Amino acid sequence: MVDASNCTTTPNCPSGQWCVETAPIASTVTLISTWAADGNDVFAVGGSGTIVFRHCNAWTQLTSGTTQNLTGVWAASPSDAWAVGDAGTLIHFNGASWTATGGLTDDFTAVWGSAASDVWAIAASGAAYHYDGATWTASSPGPGGTLLAISGTGPSDVWVTGETSRVHHYTGSSWGSPIDPATAGDYFAVLARSATNVWVTSAIPGKETMQWNGTTWTAHTTSSNIIQGLWGRADNDIWGVAAKKTAHWDGSAWTLAQPAGVNQTLWGVTGTATDVFVVGTAATILHRD
Repeated sequence: MVDASNCTTTPNCPSGQWCVETAPIASTVTLISTWAADGNDVFAVGGSGTIVFRHCNAWTQLTSGTTQNLTGVWAASPSDAWAVGDAGTLIHFNGASWTATGGLTDDFTAVWGSAASDVWAIAASGAAYHYDGATWTASSPGPGGTLLAISGTGPSDVWVTGETSRVHHYTGSSWGSPIDPATAGDYFAVLARSATNVWVTSAIPGKETMQWNGTTWTAHTTSSNIIQGLWGRADNDIWGVAAKKTAHWDGSAWTLAQPAGVNQTLWGVTGTATDVFVVGTAATILHRD
């Protein structure tokens, strides 16, 4: 398969199988988060300020300008990306270099946006910051709790969750009252497909994933496998990572499997119309074509 018209390399990965791709970094680095800007361009970030970038099927390391652990990445385009991490780390990529936003001290955990002028960064402190294309502003009040994950469909439909934080929904003007999908607990990942199709994950037995239809939550078990990251191509084509396994929702049930040769913990997942990428400990990168 050729990724796009400006790429001529064909990846050597049989369709429907997971292949290991080599990251040009030390094998001791944990990659935490990944985001595909398009079919050609994929970012992944992790420990000690590590950023790697996949273009035309080849991974290279980018200079981040920080040694802080990076925990989240999101891109509006290959030349407009944000990465966040510990100790107020909030950096922007313009296609050539990364530049830091100063003056912040929060330990950021994730970043997401619907457009270049609508970006959110959340923190372990329970704070949420919004970028309007020019300035980052703290939301007051913030969602609260220990925030871990964020997703949305647009400026007036943003979802966050985390440890002891339940689920919070931003409707365009403020964060609404916390929503309890089930018994009070910790929620690790969130994925908003639409305002009436939102997923969260937990460690609650039998309720490891829960789906919001705009009115109620429905539990879908993963047989005690705890999903730490989610990404969806379609309502019946959702991918997750759970310890050393990948998880797939086909519209009816979850199927989990450990990819051949993989013995590392997997943390992040992203994809495009044709590809899925997973990252994890020991500089692990998996690709499914």
